[in-house]
Parts: sequence; structure tokens; C-alpha cells
Amino acid sequence: MAYSKLNQKDNFIRNEPYYKTNISGSDYYIPGGFDYGFDQFERTRNGVYVGLQWAPNEKFDVAETFFYSKYKSSGSGQGAFILSKILAVDPAVSKFDSNNGLISSPNLFTRNPSTFTTTGASNMYATGDTGVNQSSSDTLDSSTVVHWRPSQRWDIKGAFQFVNSVSSAKSYDLFDSLPQGVGYGVTETSSQPNISFPAAVQELYKDPNNYFWSAHMDHLSHNDGEEHAAHLDVRYELSSEGFFRSAQVGARFANRTEQDADSGYNWSPFCKGWNGCAQVPLGSSPTQPGDIAYQTFGNFFRGSVTAPGGVYLPSFGFAGQYNPAANVAQLGGSVTGSQNPDKSVKNPYTLGPGDYSYERATNTAAYGLIRFANDNAVRFDGNIGIRYVKIHNSSYGNFVQGAVVLPRLPVRLRVQRRYTPRNTTVAVAAARPRGVCRRSISALSRRISSSSARRTRRPWTSRVSTTRAPTAAMAQTCRGQPLPVVVRSRASPQTRAIRL
Repeated sequence: MAYSKLNQKDNFIRNEPYYKTNISGSDYYIPGGFDYGFDQFERTRNGVYVGLQWAPNEKFDVAETFFYSKYKSSGSGQGAFILSKILAVDPAVSKFDSNNGLISSPNLFTRNPSTFTTTGASNMYATGDTGVNQSSSDTLDSSTVVHWRPSQRWDIKGAFQFVNSVSSAKSYDLFDSLPQGVGYGVTETSSQPNISFPAAVQELYKDPNNYFWSAHMDHLSHNDGEEHAAHLDVRYELSSEGFFRSAQVGARFANRTEQDADSGYNWSPFCKGWNGCAQVPLGSSPTQPGDIAYQTFGNFFRGSVTAPGGVYLPSFGFAGQYNPAANVAQLGGSVTGSQNPDKSVKNPYTLGPGDYSYERATNTAAYGLIRFANDNAVRFDGNIGIRYVKIHNSSYGNFVQGAVVLPRLPVRLRVQRRYTPRNTTVAVAAARPRGVCRRSISALSRRISSSSARRTRRPWTSRVSTTRAPTAAMAQTCRGQPLPVVVRSRASPQTRAIRL
């Protein structure tokens, strides 16, 4: 038996990407804001291993191994994200590197993109995030090995293996809108930026009435895989002194199936004003005291870095309820922003028909081998053999494109790859149902064919991924109806002869 528990926590502070900014006729590179916060993670593992052997006589024995492992994980994190693509600095009081990238400045401020002055400049965008997640996985591996020696010349070995693995995960994020300032100070060091807020901004951050509920986001995934494998090897001793010493044949077969489901990240707004209801502040009803917490980011980087400042964020207890419907009933807004392919509402933490994908892989192999030796004047030994390998991969899933998807007009694309040691070819065939434009299928076939060929550069690849989401340009319509697409991929069998 085995047991382990892991706990970890990390802090982060980072600049957003740098943007080329013209200031007084010279080009500089100014960061587009910054982020800071922390993530924490906990994982426990339990495992069981059992091994059994049974040998009723010296000619026959059986061995059985059983392994089971279970993981349970949970994580959480909080952070603040202050962003703007129109920041500028005063070069006279700022420092830059040899490429004019900003190193330090007492004040990064926003400018009016039309006049390049501070007059009429917008505030920086600021948001906070509290996220929680949990996952679990179970893996069972059982194998049986049989060894039989019916006579002195014969030796027979066989084995069977069964593997099943299941994993599930879900997460939930709550976002609030922070008070929007107009600037901050930054000093770059060798390892991280040091950020400072103006005193006026720090005072705004201390009052929860300056914050508003912004949005929430749920996510759900489930993966299930199973494998069955068996092999058999038979050896016959021909002679201990002749030229041919032994002959051996064997075969192996493995079948692996996999089902993957992912709901995507379902972002939905709370009351924002533009969606028909007034914004809800964090400091007054219907917000409850336990729904929020003032995060000071204490012991930031174990005290080696000073956090830019404390902020009010949704509490871990509120997010950890994983209840989007109850949160919207309390705060207003939208429960979900997702739809199924038939335009029905896709509720939080549900998997729709378009969220599933399936894969199957089979591996068939056989070989024959003859060993030989010469013990006379010129001593040598060796073997000659042949091996046959056939690998077959297939997968299917769903693409959803356009404003309307009509399942009664399916289009199936079969993508086949033929592997040779020197090149790889991709063939795409489309079956056109009645009422679907031919040019739509042709454009989509060419796009998938060319993209698959570019990505498939290595021969003898056993796992194939050929699907690619169609772009808007490919979404041709026929009789006012968009083109739903189902893509199937299949790798052609491989045959290879090998001298052993």
C-alpha cells in the first residue's frame, strides 16, 4: 500500500507584454500593465499493489499482478490584473535598456490615443479573480502471465493485460471589477518587477464599495480510457548441436479506446449595466459579508517582494460552493452563456453532445524467428526473422460553426494517412448529402488536407491527430443554412519487415 500528500503554493508578479509606443518622436517599449497573486495546490494519492504466483509443478506457473492508484487534487488561487495598451512614461525621469525597453519609471500613465495627451485618457482596466478547482483520477492495471513447458523442447508464454483509467475535473472562477486607476510605478530587477501604486489608488482599493461584481466561469471535463492487450510466444528447440538451433513465433494484439469530454470555459456576466441590470457593489446588499475577503498578499515571495497592494476579492468559501445558478439568483446576471448545437441552453457543469470526442487505436504484431549456430572451425551464431506490424488509429468528434447548426445535414470527412519511410500523404474524401453546397465541401477538404500535410512530417507516427476547426471563411452556406461538419480521422495500416 502507498500514501502520499503534496502541498505547494506559489506567488506570481509579472509584466504584461511590452508594446511599441511613440513618445515625442522616439519609439519605446512599454509594458501593457501587470498581474500579481498566488496559486495553491494539494494532492493526495492512495495506491494498492498485489502480486500472486502459483506453480503447481515445475512445468507450469501463473503470475498475477494488480495495481490500483487514486489521486484527488484541489487547487485555488487569487490575483489582480491591471491592464492597458496605451500606457506611456516621461522619458526624462525613466530608465530604458539598449533596446529602449522600459526598466524603471515613477509613473506609467494612460494617454488619449487620439491626441497622445493625458486629457481625456481612459482609466486602466482592472479585474480580480478568485478560482477554485478539484479533480480526481482512478487507474486500475491488472495483468496475468502464464508460462508452460510441456516438454523439454517446447516453451510457451502468454500474457493478458487490462488497464482502465478515469479522470474528472471541474473549476469555478469569480471575477470582480477593481477601482480603475490611471497609472503606477515600476522598477525592474533581475528576477521580478517591483510595482508601486499611487497613494490615491491604494485608498480606493481599501473600500469594497468601489468594487463591483463582474462575471463567473465554470468548466467541466471527463476522460475515460481502457486498454486490452494480449501476447503469445512459442519456442521450439530444434537441436543443441546442429546448424538450426530453435524456431520461435509470437503475436501481440492491443486495443485502446478513449472518450474525452470537455465543456469549455463557460464565461457569463453578472449585472454589468449593458446587459439590462445595474452593477452590484461588493460593499452592500445583496453581497453578504462572507462572499468577499480583503486579500493583503501577506508573506509575498516569502517577504522578498513587496506586493503592490491589498484588494477585495470574492472569497474562497463563496467560490467553493460551485453554484453558478445560486450566485446569479443572488447577484443578477446570466447563469450561462453557452448553447448546444441545437441552440438549446447548455447549463453549467453539463456536457453537451458537441463536447465529446472518441478515439480508438489497435496494434497488431506478429513475428517469426530462427536461431542458428556453428560450433566447428569457424564459430558463429545468429538469427533471421521477420516481423509484421499493423497500427490503426481512428477518432471522431464534432465541430460547431456558424450561427445555426442543423444535425440533419451532416458532412463526414475521412482523412487517411499512408505512412512510408520517406513521405506522408493525406487524402480527404467528403460525402455530400442533399442540399449541401459542393463548393463548401471542396474548400473545407482542401483546407484540412493542406493543414494536415503540413503538420505530419515524421513517418512511423503511431498517434494521429488530423482535425482542425474550420474558419469563418470556410463556413459557406447553402439555402441559408450553415454547414455542420463532423470530421473523422484514420491512419492507414503500417507494414514493416525487420531483420532480427
